[in-house]
Amino acid sequence: MKVNKVTLKTTFLLQFLRRCKFSQLEARKMLDNFHTKTCDHLPFWMCNIDVHKPALRDLIINQKIYIPLPYRDDEGRRILLFQLGHFDVGKDILYNFHDYVAYNGVTMMMANREEETQVNGYVLLIDLTDQTMKHMTFMPMEFRRKLYGLFSKQLPARMKSIIAYNAGPVWEAMWNLTGHFLSAKIRERLSYCKTMEDVYKLVPMRCLPREYLPDDYKGPCAGNLADITRHFYSEVSKPAVRDRILELSTKYFKVDDSKRPAVTDAEVASFRKLHVD
Repeated sequence: MKVNKVTLKTTFLLQFLRRCKFSQLEARKMLDNFHTKTCDHLPFWMCNIDVHKPALRDLIINQKIYIPLPYRDDEGRRILLFQLGHFDVGKDILYNFHDYVAYNGVTMMMANREEETQVNGYVLLIDLTDQTMKHMTFMPMEFRRKLYGLFSKQLPARMKSIIAYNAGPVWEAMWNLTGHFLSAKIRERLSYCKTMEDVYKLVPMRCLPREYLPDDYKGPCAGNLADITRHFYSEVSKPAVRDRILELSTKYFKVDDSKRPAVTDAEVASFRKLHVD
């Protein structure tokens, strides 16, 4: 392994073991690959993140692109709402592409710490309403290719379902160019929904924001988007959480290839029982 410095927090290491079904060898490979890809190819995704930065505050509270919804579905999965056509791409914006990607990193970093999410996985609800080519190309093609590769093989997270709502020609064109960078397993878990009625068959209405529900709906819901995003920002900006994100993203995603030891046949691939504090 060539990772130079990695946090030894149990919660962090468990996400790799759970993702690899407690195969020690596979978890070590994923840990190595995850840090290598992040450090070498995607440094601004999870490195040097300070949530007090005005650009990140604007992205989380006002742009509302990556939203962890407060309630889990019936299978205990964390639902992430991606609004990929709702953010400002004009000239006078506070954020750049690196901030946009760091926002995604913060969202994933927070959710991946949850034990229930590590075990049960994610549902990604991707809202493509009003998406334009400017929205799509805000993330450069080369970075998209690298990010898709990371999501497929190196990310210690279980993507159980991906739902694309209201996909248009812009999404279809980009998907045809980049979709093959995702693994076959993830591509098979992608569902297309043309109407919200189709979405309701896959995501319980009680889990959705009020803006995604019929006007005459009287049942429980996740609340409105403004409250959800403000609450999320209040959580990540708490001193202890902000310091933890800053420490993890500045101290631990460091890789030194010169320190990689020679591979031997003595590596043990798996173990039956893990003792953790």
